[in-house]
Amino acid sequence: MEITEECVNKAKIIYQNIWVIFDKDDFPDFDSAIATGKSKGYSIGWSNQSFEYWIYLHFSYSDADLHRHEWNKKLNELFKQYNLSADGYEKNLKDLYDLLDSIGGVDAAIKNAKRRMENFRDGIDTPSSYAPGTMVYLLVEQLKAYLK
Repeated sequence: MEITEECVNKAKIIYQNIWVIFDKDDFPDFDSAIATGKSKGYSIGWSNQSFEYWIYLHFSYSDADLHRHEWNKKLNELFKQYNLSADGYEKNLKDLYDLLDSIGGVDAAIKNAKRRMENFRDGIDTPSSYAPGTMVYLLVEQLKAYLK
């Protein structure tokens, strides 16, 4: 949260809607980071175990609790299968949103994420124990609403 706070404090404008997106990976204070961000008024788009789970949901639903390296392997094959990238999946791939949207994946990911998260009880269930899980869809829904 320190980097977010630094950006907000240095900004020359007042932001009304701040989103922080991060994944669990091996982060030991995942739940407290989410709580801290919420206490500061930030919207949190967390993913457990990795952001790659959110990307996978663009192709298919899954509730398998896989390690982030396994999600990367699955994405590598899918990106080749769908001809999205000759080299397969890579972090920070340019135009990722457009690539995934070209196969109808953004709407599918939102639907799949909602299905997975429908039983998550915010304030009762801990994000670190809800694997796989992702709240990134909330940000994407908001952005899509602004584009209409």
